[in-house]
Amino acid sequence: MHIPTIFDINLIQKDHYEIIDSKKIHHLKDVLRIKNGQLINLSDGQGNLYIGKFENNFIEIFESKNYKRTNEMKVFFPQLKNKNRLRFLIEKLTELCVSEILLAILNIRKIVMLTKEKLRVGLFLQ
Repeated sequence: MHIPTIFDINLIQKDHYEIIDSKKIHHLKDVLRIKNGQLINLSDGQGNLYIGKFENNFIEIFESKNYKRTNEMKVFFPQLKNKNRLRFLIEKLTELCVSEILLAILNIRKIVMLTKEKLRVGLFLQ
């Protein structure tokens, strides 16, 4: 069974959490079809995960977990021409908890054409 997660950067550890945002309430009740008594995860984006039960626009928190990042992940990639692809890539890398995103701005593009002769001889002439 899938347990949905609510993200709130201003989340403070308490025994309950009130959902005030009407968009979140609509998404939980109408889109995800969450009923009273079902489990919900709450996250603050800092490694804290709270588990609770949904009850009439409140979440009663009964368990909390703290996750620490054990390694740093850095990603280096060339600049993409399409802005939408660049935004999508940055969004996905952020979701994967990448600690550093390095963007290369290159002025020179070079396409190497390999022929059978070059591969046989092992020479790569420019």
